[in-house]
Amino acid sequence: MTVFCLSKWSIKRIDKIRRNFLWKGSEEARGGYCLVNWRRVQRPKQLGGLGVPDLVISLGDGQRASFWHDRWLQGQSPLQIAPDLYKLAWRKQENIATTLTNGQWRRGLRRLSTIEEINQYIQLWDLLREVQLGEQPDDIVWRFSANGNYSSSSAYLIHFVGNIIDHDWQRL
Repeated sequence: MTVFCLSKWSIKRIDKIRRNFLWKGSEEARGGYCLVNWRRVQRPKQLGGLGVPDLVISLGDGQRASFWHDRWLQGQSPLQIAPDLYKLAWRKQENIATTLTNGQWRRGLRRLSTIEEINQYIQLWDLLREVQLGEQPDDIVWRFSANGNYSSSSAYLIHFVGNIIDHDWQRL
């Protein structure tokens, strides 16, 4: 991670290994072994989590990052911002560039039926209006250092501090 940019599949594989280790202590964990969800594991220690940090995508041309799953929209994924819309959406594995073309992210959302779904739609639409794709490829950013680069010292410090950047607890 310190020399080469990680590909999308390698980030997902690293997260899978971390989850499986925490849940079962082995390479594979399924079903009843997963006693705590990953978002809870990522919460700050002060809020009952383990403070396990997450990697973020710095948006470039949108070809590498997943629209729904990667954290590219103000440090969050659209899945985190609008979980009810994700359930209705089509083509959930598409990249950002493909999904933003001609409003493809809205496909399947004609079935909005609750106030919460409509609120999530408006919130996501408002954030997406400001997105500008660039010329350079998407990049992976370490959220816990000022320059966005991973260092062993920043990883060591975050181990003790916890994931204080994730402010989901403020919505309460």
